[in-house]
Amino acid sequence: MLRPSPLDSRRLRVSRRTGAHLLGCTLLALALPQPLQPAAFSDPTGERHAASEIAREAAAERLIRPQPVHPGETVSREARILERLLQRGLRIEVDDLERLAHTIKGAAERNAMDPDLIVAVIEIESHGRSKAISKVGARGLMQVLPSTGAEVARKLDLPWRGPDALFDPHFNVVVGTAYLGGLQRRYGDLRKALAAYNWGPGRIDRFLRRGQSLPRRYVESVLRAYEANAGVAGRPLSRVPWASAPGRS
Repeated sequence: MLRPSPLDSRRLRVSRRTGAHLLGCTLLALALPQPLQPAAFSDPTGERHAASEIAREAAAERLIRPQPVHPGETVSREARILERLLQRGLRIEVDDLERLAHTIKGAAERNAMDPDLIVAVIEIESHGRSKAISKVGARGLMQVLPSTGAEVARKLDLPWRGPDALFDPHFNVVVGTAYLGGLQRRYGDLRKALAAYNWGPGRIDRFLRRGQSLPRRYVESVLRAYEANAGVAGRPLSRVPWASAPGRS
């Protein structure tokens, strides 16, 4: 009977130890809970992500992350929005105004709206106070109701952390602008959309069914602020996007 050489014996022992180690690692991996393969979702920018909380957080952050100046622009769009915020004399309670300007620009673009209109809504709703709260519980810069905020956040696939989330000026602007943009698409009319933003679409629908005139005070206030923003920008109101929407004249 042939006996293995000392070298062969060492190789055999090493091989056995390696095999035992690999087997142990395999069994340990099988014993650990395996992560589920997440489904996919599209964030409000249209990009696909795994439907996990981390992915939603990243998607939300992209909505409010500052972006560089566009090629060929000497002054960024955010700077022009910032000019409106400052020249309108708002009591802005936001630490980073440049970041807020970026948020307004991005939210307006995603909803095919004029940033100057969003600034006008902020002026009339809260006068720039990010912690403002109304008698009925609407919160933040654009005075969004928690029920509305939760519904819009769900549609945008954004994390919802309760009513106080609306005190975050960037989250508030993203949700509020998306809500107003949805009303504009629903009614196809700026005045009706603004009235519904203030009174609620249910009430405005009842006014319309009964042939009653819509409430005008809030709508006219926003349009005057919007017109003033156009004046700051040095452009005729007739050339401002949305100015020619039905009922604007």
